[in-house]
Amino acid sequence: MDRRRRKTMLGVAMVVLGIVQAALFASQNEWVPTAFGLLYSTIGLVYLWAEVYAVE
Repeated sequence: MDRRRRKTMLGVAMVVLGIVQAALFASQNEWVPTAFGLLYSTIGLVYLWAEVYAVE
């Protein structure tokens, strides 16, 4: 597997895991872990932008 595909999969996994965590904790009214899930998802988006799409 090439490096770009690996970085893309890592970034997408970070976004998906963050959204899943945020959704599960939000359904239980646990707001601190929800915020951390959203933060993790945001970090994944920034990673995707910086490492995959901005680098040509």
